Amino acid sequence: MVIAFALTGFVRLVGGPQWGSRLASVAIIATLLIAVWQLLGIPPWLPRTGMQKLAYVVLVSLLLSVVVETRLHNRGRILALGVAWLTLGYLWLAWPQLRNWSFTLIAPLGLLYTIAIVSLWRLIELRQQGLTPVVMLLLAALGLAGVAFVSGSLSIAQLSAALAAALGGFALWNWPVVRFSFGAVGVIGAGTALLALVVVTFLLTDASPIALAVLVLILFANSVSRRIPTRTEKLRRILGPIYLSLIAAIPAILAIGLAQLLAPTDDAYYQ
Repeated sequence: MVIAFALTGFVRLVGGPQWGSRLASVAIIATLLIAVWQLLGIPPWLPRTGMQKLAYVVLVSLLLSVVVETRLHNRGRILALGVAWLTLGYLWLAWPQLRNWSFTLIAPLGLLYTIAIVSLWRLIELRQQGLTPVVMLLLAALGLAGVAFVSGSLSIAQLSAALAAALGGFALWNWPVVRFSFGAVGVIGAGTALLALVVVTFLLTDASPIALAVLVLILFANSVSRRIPTRTEKLRRILGPIYLSLIAAIPAILAIGLAQLLAPTDDAYYQ
């Protein structure tokens, strides 16, 4: 969180009032890359394992997010490019398992891919709404960290928690007054990184796809939180992210609970 907070200010300082403000959310994904380096080391090229590939997916997401923010302004084009990169990333991460074609893999993977596209569309719709997409991704990352932890992967849980912390560092600059846009750079960078962590959790752990699918509900939490009344518009700016966090925490906790409940057991008594 401290690194993300410092990098956000640095990007703003170097980029100036225009580009610095628009690209400030680059600090989120840059912080995640630092966490990847700290936890996993520098991955080799060519990468062989899913976690090694994940590092490069995150790196390309960072570079692509800057291109999208500086070159594309049409919502449809941003979504098309995001979906194209998401598809390539998912295929690359899942390719070793996809070679052994089986319905038990294709069906849940197809479900998660469909949910990922819905999530990307939702984030693009919300990209200019202040802290709303930031808080949603933060709670989704915390929920994923819990799911990965109870499913047996400490490294994925740590990376998801690191992403949540990075989002928190960026959020500190924007509460109670929004200073920097999350924008397309945040959606393509942090959003696709989180979605890559989701599919890696499914591929490399025993996490239930149902538990992972529940996390998408977090991206619609503002439909409930915005109905909570506040006396003034100033109070809404201050309390809105808090209300959203509380509502978004419900599906995050539900996902963790389902991951624990649906986890396979090695106990012969249950077989």
